[in-house]
Amino acid sequence: MGLVGLTMLIGGTPVLAEDVATAPDKSGGEIVVTAERRTTPLQTTPLSVGVLSGKDIQEQKLVQLRDLSSSVAGLQVPAAATPSLSYLFIRGIGTISPTYSGAVGIYVDDVYQARVINSGIFGLPDIERIEVLRGPQGTLYGQNTSAGAIKIVSKTPGNDFTGSFSLAAGNLKQLDGSAYVSGPIVTDVLSASFAYAHDETGGFTENVTLGKKVNRVHTDQGRVKLHFTPAGDAGPDVNASFYFLRDRSDNAALSPLNVADPNPRVTYENLDLRIHNNNYLGSLSVAQKLDDHLTAKSITGYRWFDDSPDPWSQDGLATDTFEWQLNLHQRQFSQELQLLGDYGRLTFSSGAIYYHEHFIADRPNVTFGVRGGAISKTVTDSVGIYTQGHYAITPRFGVTAGLRYYRQWDDYDNSGYTSNADFQPIATTYSLTGLKQTTHGLTPKVGIDYKFSSSLFAYASYTKGQKSGGYNPVAAAAVIAAIAIKPEKVTTYEAGLKIGSGRAPVQFNISGFYNDFRDYQTNLSNVLLNGILVNGSVAFNAQKSRTYGVEVETILHPVKALELRVNGTALSAKFTRFTYQTAFGSGSYTGNQLPYASKYNLGASAAYTLPIGELGDVKLRGEVKYTSRGYADLTNVTVLPKQTYVNLDANFTTANKHWQIFVRARNLLDKTYAIGGIPITPTIPGVLATTYNPPRTVEGGATYSF
Repeated sequence: MGLVGLTMLIGGTPVLAEDVATAPDKSGGEIVVTAERRTTPLQTTPLSVGVLSGKDIQEQKLVQLRDLSSSVAGLQVPAAATPSLSYLFIRGIGTISPTYSGAVGIYVDDVYQARVINSGIFGLPDIERIEVLRGPQGTLYGQNTSAGAIKIVSKTPGNDFTGSFSLAAGNLKQLDGSAYVSGPIVTDVLSASFAYAHDETGGFTENVTLGKKVNRVHTDQGRVKLHFTPAGDAGPDVNASFYFLRDRSDNAALSPLNVADPNPRVTYENLDLRIHNNNYLGSLSVAQKLDDHLTAKSITGYRWFDDSPDPWSQDGLATDTFEWQLNLHQRQFSQELQLLGDYGRLTFSSGAIYYHEHFIADRPNVTFGVRGGAISKTVTDSVGIYTQGHYAITPRFGVTAGLRYYRQWDDYDNSGYTSNADFQPIATTYSLTGLKQTTHGLTPKVGIDYKFSSSLFAYASYTKGQKSGGYNPVAAAAVIAAIAIKPEKVTTYEAGLKIGSGRAPVQFNISGFYNDFRDYQTNLSNVLLNGILVNGSVAFNAQKSRTYGVEVETILHPVKALELRVNGTALSAKFTRFTYQTAFGSGSYTGNQLPYASKYNLGASAAYTLPIGELGDVKLRGEVKYTSRGYADLTNVTVLPKQTYVNLDANFTTANKHWQIFVRARNLLDKTYAIGGIPITPTIPGVLATTYNPPRTVEGGATYSF
């Protein structure tokens, strides 16, 4: 029958080609989202969703995904080793390796972004909003959403000629600039927009060996977007975009602890850790209204990135103790066909998707002067067919039911080699070809919801999700490469209450969740596999784990000029069964806390707008972010200390809204934390080092909007 026929048979999905920028406001002023692949008011959407508006993103300069940590309940983004790499965790579940599939799916204008590398930066001035979908999203979004999904939605250009230009500078040699222009080319037919951003920060760590500051940020990114409506409302609605990212930042130079006078702002690293990362994304969406009830949509995406050379080091020393390159080359293509149905009491979203990825990971390394490496090629093909509908049994009581079938094929080759001082291969040490894994399954969802009043909404749901399996992309030995990892599967029970609307002085959302994980994906070292001791990191399935907790998001307007926001998460995340074999007998991590799953995360802010006559107004905003103590490894040995950050913003906006003068301070109290964790014992003999957060930064600048 083919994808087109199958999609039309099942019945439909997403919102038309319109996003929040152009969608009709069906809720009378409330925030709307597309979490269910169609436009719905946030406060009556029966799942847990956190939203950041484009205005919030620009005013607070949220340019990296890690800037969102504690800004949205349930979302934790531990500081990573490079700006373009983010470890994304929702409700205590995530992925810390840039080569593995993520547990948090990232979507840019409905196109899935594989791998967490290259996805840490999004700070263009054309962002309309960011939606954080908490909990597994297997029915509508497919695999690699066992923890949740993050949707980045850009503005759709229209008939209005608008734009902005911004420039800022600060300490640590900060220099940031952005530009955005949007307007019609042919009124009511073709419009276009262009967005660009440059972010640059000098290093905050002194490299004694190289004689310069390191841990720099240096990125350029942009997007061109076209909106085409050749036949008005009756014809197709077409959006085409092209995105690019050029990243020349530094990977983190660690500060060693096994030196005479350890200093958190000093490293002895002898390797230049500047990365060469280029990322591109092209997308095309076409929506066609079929009649008063049905809309069909096609979403085509093509993404590729080359991250080479990408140097790393774990020793922070002036010797070749433990260094490597992680050179990645990725190409992906996806084609999704959707159908959206709205029959009043019945609404539904259905579709079919094909996804293809070609991924090469080359990892030359040196350990105690011995040089070698491994290179792997993974070719993935997957298909998914899904449908989810909501039926209003009464005007107040509704039910949701959905189901997705998925099937994935992984082909894998891996070989090892010796290398020279330039990390170039010399001779092959082993070779494995033709390894294959096929997985398939169903991910259902069932839910109920009840509208007590126009400002009180409750829901409960049962959902299944998963993260795809496969092979270790950076396996360093044949015995490791030959082992396929099973998909990670989760069953979730969730209930929530939403109070208030966009027009109310109080908005209070609370959700409780309970997640049962089976075959949780992690990494182990020095274990027995098929009777063979493996001296290296192995992709491994922990038998069972469990997370449960409560999330709260509150917005208060006690007076018109004052806005208070509080969001928090209380979480329990532990292995309930995790046993394995070592050379010395059985081992167990049962009862250990999951890595990067802090028990408490809190974000609180207060913003006050003060009119100053005919000149305009001043907005003052203060923010506190807190993360409790956690662990950076499954052994619960490497401690991540509790962290508290205070941020301040001051913005003056002229009465005509054209000019904004701003000052921003981050980490105002200049706190220093070991964000990489401090191991009690070295994981590699002679290697004991960690990374630290950036110090206080202050910058000021101006934005002109029209």
